[in-house]
Amino acid sequence: MIEVTSNPAWAYSTLANLYLNMDLTYDAIKKYQTALQYKPEDDGLWVALADAYEKSGLFEEADDAYARALEAAIKPSNMVYDQFLYGNFLYRQGRYDEAIFQWESALVLDPQQCDLMLNLGSAYKELDQVEKARNIYTKALSLAGTADPECITKAQMQLAGLSP
Repeated sequence: MIEVTSNPAWAYSTLANLYLNMDLTYDAIKKYQTALQYKPEDDGLWVALADAYEKSGLFEEADDAYARALEAAIKPSNMVYDQFLYGNFLYRQGRYDEAIFQWESALVLDPQQCDLMLNLGSAYKELDQVEKARNIYTKALSLAGTADPECITKAQMQLAGLSP
């Protein structure tokens, strides 16, 4: 496939995805890096590389790859997605303030994202900012009728679980 395709970035990233699914993260990283040689402006490839780095325990490299994804993102919808995932990575690293920054920035671009609001609420709770968590969960509830009902239910549960 790689030898005959007119889109080597796609071919190498497909192979990288296969390697990642087989838990061959080192091989996946190498193939994502090769794909990026053909298409360095592809934010999705940078996000995939960041994921592979994280799965390999290479957190600093993952952080750099997420930053490159944000630089490469052109479409606002891609930026929202990339910031959402980068925020998730930062949250898993215990870097709550930085995660909040990414998620709040994404909400500016798309203020109707219930899942972003849930994540923000969780980060605020981790930082003992209960009132901010309450406000963001309440804002999520205002999306009832337009957002995924499961997300609304989760917002209700999170709001109910906050101390008064």
